[in-house]
Amino acid sequence: MEGIVYLGEWLERRADGLLRKPKGWTECVGCDPEDPWGFVPDEYIEGAEVLFHYQNPGEYEEAGQRCVDPLGRNKWVSEPDRNRPLIGPTGYEFDRNYLPLARLERGKNVSVSNTLRCRFKGQDGKRNNNMPSSSTLYQATLHCTQAHFKPPESTRLIVAGGEHAWNHLTGGAPGTVSEWRGYTVSGFGVRSVSEEVKDSGPEVRGRTHYGSLPILATFHLALLGRDPKMVIPTKRDFAKIPLILRGEWPKPLPACFRPRTEDDLVKLHDWFDVAECAERVTLDTEYLEDSNDFIYMIGIGYKDESKIIHGIQLWRTKACKEVIAAFINRLWNLTKRVPMTCQNLVADVNAMQTNFRMGWDHYFLLHDTMQANTVLWSSPRSSTVSGT
Repeated sequence: MEGIVYLGEWLERRADGLLRKPKGWTECVGCDPEDPWGFVPDEYIEGAEVLFHYQNPGEYEEAGQRCVDPLGRNKWVSEPDRNRPLIGPTGYEFDRNYLPLARLERGKNVSVSNTLRCRFKGQDGKRNNNMPSSSTLYQATLHCTQAHFKPPESTRLIVAGGEHAWNHLTGGAPGTVSEWRGYTVSGFGVRSVSEEVKDSGPEVRGRTHYGSLPILATFHLALLGRDPKMVIPTKRDFAKIPLILRGEWPKPLPACFRPRTEDDLVKLHDWFDVAECAERVTLDTEYLEDSNDFIYMIGIGYKDESKIIHGIQLWRTKACKEVIAAFINRLWNLTKRVPMTCQNLVADVNAMQTNFRMGWDHYFLLHDTMQANTVLWSSPRSSTVSGT
């Protein structure tokens, strides 16, 4: 009889590849009480520093069949495998085109898990990838977390793939995956599965055992087939992983940095990627009378580093202006979580409008240290000057 040993329990595997669910499965409201088959355990690798966390298994994972594309034409062929996450078409892309960017190799130095370990059944009684009602989904997620979510102690970074995995790990507190893609937060919603917490009261159970680990937001790879323009940004996210682990993301920049090469521009982009995660942002420009030019200055700060300001000064070059403008425009969309401050906005209004594409309506999103309640702003929509 085929099967596996899971947490000390023998799980039988049927001829069609489906794995019997472990004891306690009847406590999950998402499982059909008359069907004990279809369990897909996580793939934890001892010593692995990165855990990729996704949503739920598909039909290939459930049947223990791995997808390959030997001709490279999206002509999938199934090969026998064990029941584990991400071995379908999405898993093939994951193994071949994304993990190498992070310098990781499946089965050797990376763990893979799902929020849910089974597929739900539809009204027709057949398993599918559709999600149930929110209350059922919440209870099923809670059951799977307490019973099966056991990242190795070596884990230093969790990568959330998709909205459901992101909400599971963070509680949805910081925002959506679209807002945080490519950035890291602490795990607000990850409940520990240690016996100490599992057997404690709700005031302890709600704490985060893995809260100190950074969680990197990424899109689910299945989305990229429907939205190809997100392929390159997602590959950039995977390429950041080694830098995050080494503490080299972003690399520090010198004052008055003038990018001259493609590598310099990459460093500049990386710095601003992290700046968008800041708790507060300060913008300023400084006029240099001797050279009749401006220096752009941006400072960022974090809640846990209240006495430290990370800042850069950039010369007014086309490359610098484009990167800063893109950075500021993105901050407008995230103003609810990133307060911005300008040092004497009146003095800098012309440079801000000309170089950063800031409009008159942006002023209401800023804190001005010098003119808190009154400012004259020249509207780019007309030649008039309006007072606020």
